[in-house]
Amino acid sequence: MRRQYRSIKETCGDAILMFRSGDVRKGLGDFYEMFEEDAKVAARVLESCARFTRAS
Repeated sequence: MRRQYRSIKETCGDAILMFRSGDVRKGLGDFYEMFEEDAKVAARVLESCARFTRAS
């Protein structure tokens, strides 16, 4: 999956990529993953949103 991430990131560098993971049919859950700098950026943005929501 990391190879795929890096390959796509080369052409879509500005986008935050999310990969769907898990297999509900096998009981492994259903979630999205982000890698490397995308994960760091998303964590900062989501934390800011959470703080804003709690303060309201």
